[in-house]
Amino acid sequence: ATSLASGLVDVFIHLLDFDQHGNQRWVTRGLEEHELPSACARKKRRGLRRAFEDVKIMKANQAIHGMLDYLFLSSPHLLGFLTELTNWAVYEWTASSFSSRCTLRAFAIFFPPMICRRLRCPTAPSEGLARAVQNSLPGVTTTHGQMPVNPSNFQIPLNVEEQSILPSVCAGASCISLSCFASMHSFLLPLACFTGCFAGVSFLRRTIHNNLTRWINQFNAESWKSMSSPVVPLARQIEQSEELPPESILEWAIKEKVSESFNEIFEPQGVTFEWSRRLLEEVRFAELLRNYVLHEWFSRRRALNWLHPAVWIMQFLECPLRDFLNSSFDGQHVPLVIPIELPAGTYSSGLSLPEIRVMLVLWLQFQNHRYVTSIEAVVVDGMLDQIANAVKAQLLPADYDWREEDPRLTDFTEPVNLTFEVALQWAREDKLYIELKDLSVRLCLPK
Repeated sequence: ATSLASGLVDVFIHLLDFDQHGNQRWVTRGLEEHELPSACARKKRRGLRRAFEDVKIMKANQAIHGMLDYLFLSSPHLLGFLTELTNWAVYEWTASSFSSRCTLRAFAIFFPPMICRRLRCPTAPSEGLARAVQNSLPGVTTTHGQMPVNPSNFQIPLNVEEQSILPSVCAGASCISLSCFASMHSFLLPLACFTGCFAGVSFLRRTIHNNLTRWINQFNAESWKSMSSPVVPLARQIEQSEELPPESILEWAIKEKVSESFNEIFEPQGVTFEWSRRLLEEVRFAELLRNYVLHEWFSRRRALNWLHPAVWIMQFLECPLRDFLNSSFDGQHVPLVIPIELPAGTYSSGLSLPEIRVMLVLWLQFQNHRYVTSIEAVVVDGMLDQIANAVKAQLLPADYDWREEDPRLTDFTEPVNLTFEVALQWAREDKLYIELKDLSVRLCLPK
């Protein structure tokens, strides 16, 4: 028992399970299925302790199902939150690394700000995409193991370099034409401009074609490294944060135990939420995502969209671009690792959350318009435990009086304070145990 109160409860259950001679009061022999007419009878014959355990398990499952139902019902609002988060990251957030700042700057130049009109227009493409995400949640599989797309053992195979003599010929013709123009042969100027531009575009196309796979591998490796680093202790996050979190968070941060050691021999472990290819096909996710990009995000009706090159390319050059990308990757499926990093702070809901790092892996193909074939969202080990304990410390602080929840507890003379910590333990890669550690409660009886 973790406390005097729980020890007294164990003694009480023991007295009900056994008589004064030490004999068990309930049936202990193995019974056949036909001898147990109902679940109630089965509970009675197994003993009172098992009945108490069954009730606790039932209540815990009800609480878990309640949380899952809440996530399912609120999932359509996720798209609006992600669009606001993306715009904030691109236009307001200052990244720590130089490469990340350059990436965000390039994104702001090539792509317009994201929008979500599902609340203002029920027939908007974003509404269909949000419903597809909601319908896919029951089919998402959760596993625990090595974090996917580890650059040490996974790389996109490099394609065969494209060789062409035509750009060199055009470049030579352009030089000759310019020389002739310098010699007062002005009629050769259009030829010089045309051949020079053609040579430059061909050189740029060949360079991108031959190096795109290598660039994607480098980007994925950097993103994977930042997302797989160990969880930072909450106390250190509070020191680096500009705002002061609630008192309950400070108390828990002092007691938190987080291992920051990184073992290079063993690969980082994490929790993976996977949307399989079959699941995305059932909800038509790829088609709805393309419809949202073309007709809402890159809509030609938004005048400011025309200032961004990506809108022109997707509206008029989608098919040539798809063929070019398919040729660059030799028709294979390629992963794109997108790092999603939220700093520690207080959100609009009023909750103060620690740093959140999610590695989003989009598996892409460019043989047809169904560009996204599967999705993986990965969280490194220890982060979900830290988030759960931070939320618990605010919703159920250590000084919370449980007598307010049930009138049957009002006879206790002093506040009923319950303290515990949440820990996630994986028995195997697809079986999760939620443990309540260091559970303690103090019950003061009337004199």
